[in-house]
Amino acid sequence: RHAPDVVHIINGEGYPWSVALARRARRLGVPVVTTVHDPTPHPGKLVEQANYRLAALCLAATDVVQVHKPHQVEEMQARGVAADAVAVIPHGSFADQYARHIRPGAVREKDILLFGRLEAYKGIDLMLAAMPMIDPDWTLTLAGPGDLDVSVREAAAALGRRVRILNRFLLDEEVCDLLQRARILALPYSHVTQSALPAIGAAFGLTVVASDLPGFREEVPAAGGVLFRAGSAEDLARVVNAASDQPAGVVEPPATFEDAARDLILVYERLVSASGRGGTGTN
Repeated sequence: RHAPDVVHIINGEGYPWSVALARRARRLGVPVVTTVHDPTPHPGKLVEQANYRLAALCLAATDVVQVHKPHQVEEMQARGVAADAVAVIPHGSFADQYARHIRPGAVREKDILLFGRLEAYKGIDLMLAAMPMIDPDWTLTLAGPGDLDVSVREAAAALGRRVRILNRFLLDEEVCDLLQRARILALPYSHVTQSALPAIGAAFGLTVVASDLPGFREEVPAAGGVLFRAGSAEDLARVVNAASDQPAGVVEPPATFEDAARDLILVYERLVSASGRGGTGTN
């Protein structure tokens, strides 16, 4: 009905309606761009595993696949996508979404913040295992929705007042308060594809401490953060204990959504030119 020059599937490439849309666009000769946020599914997520398999049908009808990190090109090749059909366009920073709620005069505490959807692959158990080896002046805040295992709750309870759990959806202003109060943003993940959190932590002046995984190896040091040996509670504790009150400065400014938009428009223009559709500039 809208006769678009390009169809861009930004989220949900593994859902049936996205597959149907991509295949219909292909039949009509309309170029398709698909953004893949997670080239590999997070472990333990059955829905993601099913979507990962169904997404192959969507990718087969896609002209350009957008990913957020350079190393993800190889991951997409492993899924049958040609390297020259992959565009690396970084995710924009969400920091401004929270920064608009900053309160002047907020006081920093020796608090480690682990926030977002609380999932097993986020390394919550590893963070809790490291806490007894971390200076007792440090506290830990676990914040976000999600189902926490009984073992996680028991481990947190054993640490008493050193651990605070906010196991619910958080408003942006609540997240801002947590970011202003903490000194360390912990990302002890066992698996990561891409994350907006390093840029958010850096924007709030936190030291970002993250697992040494491909999805973090470039972004975290660029945000002035520190990597620790993935899966090692001892190394995580060592890095936290060595953290300075003044985190390292940001090495590279994070990408913005304006940057992403400009790069995507270049992709659209190239596809429209190659398709011979002409493009009206209005759709």
